[in-house]
Amino acid sequence: MGLGALRRQPESDPGGSHVARFLAILSDKQSDRASDALLLAHVRHLRTQAALGHLILCGPFTDDDGAMQVLEAADAAAAHRLIEADPFVREGYYRRYVLHAFIDANEANDWLIGTVHTSADRLVRDPEAAIVESSAG
Repeated sequence: MGLGALRRQPESDPGGSHVARFLAILSDKQSDRASDALLLAHVRHLRTQAALGHLILCGPFTDDDGAMQVLEAADAAAAHRLIEADPFVREGYYRRYVLHAFIDANEANDWLIGTVHTSADRLVRDPEAAIVESSAG
């Protein structure tokens, strides 16, 4: 199956700002297309992208119904090209994917508390007030 048959779903870009990390969720698995040659080509692609610093994390879902990849790319177009170059996508083993831009939340950036990234975040004026601990009574 060529790239023309792949149905790309639109990416989401929170706040419209530049985001360098993307989550790709691959779906619509066509198990009948599996072969040793395809698997080896896919793994070669993953190794290359990891060595280039584009592939951060990947793996199949435990329900055997899809897979995910976390990518670093200059922009959404570059991330789409990385996914579409994957033999599993290019050859139709996964016929669909959705690509989401995301922002890392981690210890170094205080889990994004106090920074505005989405329109919903703009509603929180005092980040500390937004953290509510509850206890079962």
